[in-house]
Amino acid sequence: MKRKLIFAVSLLAATFIVNVQTSVAQNAEASNGQRQDMTPEQRVDAQLKRWTKALSLTTEQVNQVKPLLTERTAKREAIRNASDRRAAMQELRDLTKAQDEKLKTIFTAEQLTKYAELQEEMRGRGGNGGGRREGGNN
Repeated sequence: MKRKLIFAVSLLAATFIVNVQTSVAQNAEASNGQRQDMTPEQRVDAQLKRWTKALSLTTEQVNQVKPLLTERTAKREAIRNASDRRAAMQELRDLTKAQDEKLKTIFTAEQLTKYAELQEEMRGRGGNGGGRREGGNN
């Protein structure tokens, strides 16, 4: 039971970090002139593509996850424009927690484990996981 609680908390923290890192990575790439800002739909499609490949999602899982990502992206856009940063961060944490709970009902145990590993890997890269390969300095 204790192990499951630790896993759940780790998964929650990891997802929050990935959401923040994704935002930072997108802003960094856009400021470097590597690409234009993506539309919310493009961000959803890119995230879904990464998850499908990394987690071997089935067609049914893709169909379940896409609405979650679409909803999260729309809410993140609204939160991003908030003037109260402290409240916005709390809203992002709550949004991430809710998404993690929903993902637990969609992903298999193996996929959840892999998802947690991916989140840990992103944390280990210090936020530079937005498509960069290991060994690359910039």
